[in-house]
Amino acid sequence: MLRHLPPCTSQYLLSLYNWIWESSSVPEDWLDAVVLPVRKPGSLGTSPKDFRPIALTSCVCKLFERMVNVRLMWFLEHHHLLSPSQFGFRKCRSTTDVLVNLEVYIRTDFAAKTSIVAVLFDLEKAYDTTWRYHILSQLHSFGLRGHLPLFLRSFLSRRSFRVRLGTALSASFQQYEGVPQGSVLSTTLFLVALNGLLSSLPSGVFSALYVDDLTLCCQGDDSPLLQRRLQLAIDAVSSWATDHGFKFSTSKTCAMTFTRKRVVLRPSLSLYGHKLEYKDSAKLLGLFLDTRLSWSPHISYLRVECSKALTLLRVLSILLGGQIGALSLLYIPLLSCLSSIMVALLTRLLLLLLFAVLMLCTILGCASVLVPFVRLPSLACMLTLASCLSRTAVIATVFVLLRGPYNILPLASVVL
Repeated sequence: MLRHLPPCTSQYLLSLYNWIWESSSVPEDWLDAVVLPVRKPGSLGTSPKDFRPIALTSCVCKLFERMVNVRLMWFLEHHHLLSPSQFGFRKCRSTTDVLVNLEVYIRTDFAAKTSIVAVLFDLEKAYDTTWRYHILSQLHSFGLRGHLPLFLRSFLSRRSFRVRLGTALSASFQQYEGVPQGSVLSTTLFLVALNGLLSSLPSGVFSALYVDDLTLCCQGDDSPLLQRRLQLAIDAVSSWATDHGFKFSTSKTCAMTFTRKRVVLRPSLSLYGHKLEYKDSAKLLGLFLDTRLSWSPHISYLRVECSKALTLLRVLSILLGGQIGALSLLYIPLLSCLSSIMVALLTRLLLLLLFAVLMLCTILGCASVLVPFVRLPSLACMLTLASCLSRTAVIATVFVLLRGPYNILPLASVVL
């Protein structure tokens, strides 16, 4: 809506933004949020903890926040003030970087025939427990002066929220600590608040931080050495979190051992005096990891999600009959959401087909024809081919394969 404003209104809005920037006075309506409770998947909904708060704030304020956030991120990145182990909400960094770095670290140790012990942390109520004074003092230590810190101080103070349930709206509540939910600036301010978390880690410990998900890894075959090094790292991050108002969840924090040996090292580790539980499979940033890094749990999860979506589409196609317009409104969004899943499935299938063709050519004695293709790593070749496919091509191809005369989904489930 703001993009279609006439030039005179846009100029007035710009003048308002400049006045707020120079006076460091944020309007009261911008500091108030309406919270909609959304029930978490799989919860009973009988406790407030079973709901996820979704905060709605002013769109005009969000536009101004985006402009301020661009300046703040440029200052932090240009002066290299953020930790290189932070990957959340930064340009040219994503969850893929965390997962790829972790996989390379694990597979390198697999090649060296060593074991890796990892601890997957989770912060409790990360946004709500962030100290505002710590954010402002951290920005001051970075050398940030002028209108920007003054605006941030006014933006973080006098925050309030109301809860909406149906048509009912609760009374206003003051929020004395934490960064505001649903705000554009909150993610960057949270990065600033957690910037010193990894500064006191001992040497030889791999670390990766994506917003409130922290991963620590250590490799070796000496169980006492692994235990000592990882316990020192756990004590360091937990002590820093306690000193700055954060707390790790003892129930969601777990440990894993990545190894291909029969004897699995599981040194005793504790967090706040609670012994950490070792798991054979854990979810990290949407990806299920297993101890041998075979990706079998994640592929099984993808198969289940694909089956649910296809079952839903099949039932809707029967109910709606031949209404092509209504079916297209349902099919395209669901298949677009599953396009990444389909690319992963297609990649594995193409790898299997390539392996079968290579074996057949070797048996028939005509493998020399495929020499130019074999010189390239098969996985990289298939990933490049899958990434070159457009979303529409992936949707159409997989939809034909799954709904055609050859039902490939059971075959894929057996082979994968």
